[in-house]
Parts: sequence; C-alpha cells; structure tokens
Amino acid sequence: MDDFDALVTSLRRQTKNHDPHVRAAVELLIWEGSWIRRPDFQAAAIGRDAVKAWIMWGEAARFRAGPGASASSSELAVLDVAIEIGLDAFRLSRMDDEQAEAVVTAFAAALGMEKMLRA
Repeated sequence: MDDFDALVTSLRRQTKNHDPHVRAAVELLIWEGSWIRRPDFQAAAIGRDAVKAWIMWGEAARFRAGPGASASSSELAVLDVAIEIGLDAFRLSRMDDEQAEAVVTAFAAALGMEKMLRA
C-alpha cells in the first residue's frame, strides 16, 4: 500500500462514523486527489495518529487563503467546496429532507446536470 492509499484508509477510518457532511468533504478531497497528496497541504491541514488521519478544516481554510495554495482554478474550486462542506458553512447538517432536495437540485442546475436527478 502506498502513502496515498494509507492516508485514504486512515481518513476513511476516521470519518466512518462521522457526520455525513464531513464524510462527503473528505470523499471529495479523496476523489480530487491532488490536495491530499501534497506535502504542504498535509503538513498544514491533516492531523494523524497511529490509526487515523483527519482534515483540520479551519487549518485547510487558512492554507487555502495563504500563498501556498497555488493550483488550477478547478482544483482550487474543489478545495473551496470541500472546506465549506467540511466546516458545515452551509449548515447542511441541519437541513430537513425538503431543504436538502432543493439544495441538491440547485447545485445540479448550476452545474448543468439536472438530468442526473431524473435518472
């Protein structure tokens, strides 16, 4: 198992029983891949012990605001979204099903992917 795979396993172990918004944010960063591979991001925003790893969302936001967060605009956008979800900035954890459905619909529409919801 390489370092990336070990980190992913540790992050998933930590978020297994965590709030859905935190799991979603971590999975987004795992999917995107580049941020959690970067040593500077790891040093700034990933905590670890012998068994688990976790994203320190406030530290990730500080890293993003600083000069070290150079990347493509789409990579930066994914990091922005992950941080906001991880911090629960949109209060997703407090939405009822109807509100959550409206938010999902709005995001799908903003991305031009409404047909995904009809499948």
